[in-house]
Amino acid sequence: MKEVLMRFKDASVKSFTLDFESISDFDLSFDSSSFVFRTLLRLVPNYSADDFNTKGVIRKGFVTSMNRHASALLNYLIDATLEHWFGAMCPSEK
Repeated sequence: MKEVLMRFKDASVKSFTLDFESISDFDLSFDSSSFVFRTLLRLVPNYSADDFNTKGVIRKGFVTSMNRHASALLNYLIDATLEHWFGAMCPSEK
């Protein structure tokens, strides 16, 4: 991974689209102090797979929220955790 990131000068997420026909299981539990993961978890209350598979308010609200906020959160994740590895202007550390 380091070799790949060393070839990057910059990276960003321009768009993000989430959609699905159905899911078979949905269980989200994550323990992290990270701002990004806490924010993502706030977008996903404790719903079941059946709640998401019913094409109604819950599914539409979840998909809309994820599509609206995911690009910004992923860009924050890139800036906070990956950008320090970018080195397209630096010689490789082979």
